[in-house]
Amino acid sequence: MWTPRKMNKNLPIDFFARRTHFIDHMASTWVALPDEIRGKFYIPNVLEGYAMRRGVPLSTIQSLTCRNERPTSCVEIPFSRNPVVTCAYGDMQLAAHYDERPLILMEHGVGLTFNNKDGATNPGYGGGEGLRSLVSLFLAPNDYIAAKTLATFPGASQVIVGTPKLDRWAGNMNGSKHPRPEKPTVCISFHWDGSGVAPEAGNAWEYYRRILPELAKVYNLVGHGHPKIIEKLTFAYKKLGLEVIKDFEKVMDVADVYVNDCSSTMYEFLVTGKPVVVLNAPWFRRYVHHGLRFWDYSEAGPVCENPNNLEDCIEEALEDRIAERRKRAQYVRDLYPYLGTATTVAANALKEFCYD
Repeated sequence: MWTPRKMNKNLPIDFFARRTHFIDHMASTWVALPDEIRGKFYIPNVLEGYAMRRGVPLSTIQSLTCRNERPTSCVEIPFSRNPVVTCAYGDMQLAAHYDERPLILMEHGVGLTFNNKDGATNPGYGGGEGLRSLVSLFLAPNDYIAAKTLATFPGASQVIVGTPKLDRWAGNMNGSKHPRPEKPTVCISFHWDGSGVAPEAGNAWEYYRRILPELAKVYNLVGHGHPKIIEKLTFAYKKLGLEVIKDFEKVMDVADVYVNDCSSTMYEFLVTGKPVVVLNAPWFRRYVHHGLRFWDYSEAGPVCENPNNLEDCIEEALEDRIAERRKRAQYVRDLYPYLGTATTVAANALKEFCYD
């Protein structure tokens, strides 16, 4: 049952993010809000410089002390009656347990969801329950995830706002073929190991890692990974002599092909107009349906089932056939509404909900 906290109208709106990719999702919306309704953007002190590079004004940043060098070790945000916007369930938990602030959840990513062993959606994902029942307003990235929230909480206040962080790539999906460089830059990336939730929430790293040295002989191979696993991957990538790119915006700019197993970044890369390769692993169960990556939108590009076939799949992606370009364009239309104006849509949704 949806039992949201009472919204305190006409108070400044605070934001709270404990990881770099959460700042990425929220920064442009924060900047788009009028000065007079912005409260504080709470972040761990170790991420202050990162937030500023993403355009968050220093005057609006409230740095939180961390117990160690890990951003997620920051202390709770100060008590306030201001509504607080988060884009992650864990951040919302920290805010919710500390005081009675009204909660606004901007779903981060494209809306991947995973079911528990009992078939229920994990609370950390759209359509789950838990503390989501206290949320006063859901900002959904697309119809797909909005429908999941609606099925769980039929009366919930919800606005579809798109994915603001992708606005700057609007216009790249022009239908033209991406030219093949003499030595293409191929970025390979893996999801964090969420297999405790479901096998599909894990990754394909162990299945494909042995083939990377061979690929590096053919392509300019660079490594990326979900922020929750990137430090582990960085160590392995560097042992293989690969350049590591942690900033996904840079990946979108420099990579000619993006190779990924299970992440919102697989779909985000599509807005560049360039191809992706989808990695499956033997432990991804074909008979279990989580939606989106498994298996409604599982063919964002050539699908690789075996490490020995990965080079062939990359070559197929580099051909960039018209059928693949059309499929990518359809995925973008379905999953990224308001591309180019999502920041404005999200900022307006906050203003209209929080102010009379």
